[in-house]
Amino acid sequence: MGKPHPVELRQRVVDHVAEGNTHRSTAARFKVSVKFVNDMVKLKATTGGLVPKARGNDGGHGKLAALKDWVARRIAKKRNLTAAGLASEIAATLGMAVHRGSVWRLLRELGLTQKKRPAGRRAEAPRGERLIDHAPFGYWHTQTFIAALRHDRLDAPWVIDGPINRIRHAA
Repeated sequence: MGKPHPVELRQRVVDHVAEGNTHRSTAARFKVSVKFVNDMVKLKATTGGLVPKARGNDGGHGKLAALKDWVARRIAKKRNLTAAGLASEIAATLGMAVHRGSVWRLLRELGLTQKKRPAGRRAEAPRGERLIDHAPFGYWHTQTFIAALRHDRLDAPWVIDGPINRIRHAA
């Protein structure tokens, strides 16, 4: 969506019509549409001014705006809650149907991010803070699985504790 015309142009258009010129000639002179000229003349007559209307909703006016504190407390209690899970909880506990996209926008507005953990699950932590959670086997590490895939079976499975490197590849 484009920006509104400047107030100076609006004023010149209205002044040109006030001098006795037609709407069509004014539109041709200022290279605007006839509808724009009509709208500006009506706006000046009804409001006395030519300031464009405010656009957009300034954010935060949705139905989740009242739930910001509740959502922040809920995420603080259960950090690995997804946007879809949070939308389900809002529907179950508060009886408000919301889309997970709306919940995600609220989480982003609150400064919460979704960080992918090495285990492949998603977690949320306040921006700039580390996510504290448990790790399987006591530490995060890489396991490499190598196998021969046949049309009817899997042959020679080999699990390496760590990434593949030159020495392990040669073995």
